[in-house]
Amino acid sequence: MTAPTGFTKNALLPWLVAVTVILVITLAMFFKRAGDEGTPAVAQQDQQPSAEVTAGPDPRRGAAMRTGQPLSTAALQEKRQKTADKRKLAQQQVDRTQAAFAARYSNEPVDAAWAGAKEAELLGLGVSDPMRQMGAEPQNMAVDCKSSMCRITADFASMSKGDDWFALYMNNVGDKVPVASYKYVQNADGTVSINVYAAGRN
Repeated sequence: MTAPTGFTKNALLPWLVAVTVILVITLAMFFKRAGDEGTPAVAQQDQQPSAEVTAGPDPRRGAAMRTGQPLSTAALQEKRQKTADKRKLAQQQVDRTQAAFAARYSNEPVDAAWAGAKEAELLGLGVSDPMRQMGAEPQNMAVDCKSSMCRITADFASMSKGDDWFALYMNNVGDKVPVASYKYVQNADGTVSINVYAAGRN
């Protein structure tokens, strides 16, 4: 059968090639666009500066920094004064208690039987292994009792050693002298003397 005029196989071949090329180009463009749209967003962000860096300081961080700013001179002085006032009040209370105990001790008669036994008991508990381990052994320790009150004195290299000793000592004798008050006296050689007044019985 003879092909229609103008539509021979040789005449159709260029058209088929052109359509094929157009189809390939169209498909290539379609897949390229689809690939671009499917690219993860994080990859695009990685190519740009972080918003935190370009936006300047974080206002929340600025607030935290403001709260940590040093106190003004006036505020610092006020804070120091309040601390000093608290210490003064505490020291006044210690002084009042010490004075009251000292007066009670001074005005008591001596109950020789009770005083002798109590002095030996309190003196015997003045040194212990924990005190030795902490280097808080008392020097020149003395105990003098009357009829209900006792005065305990000892020397230490420093107040911190005296504090360590007193804490351990009261742990040992707490049930024997439930109420006590102590105060330091600074010695000329740099050591300290502790002066304890303790109520041994009502």
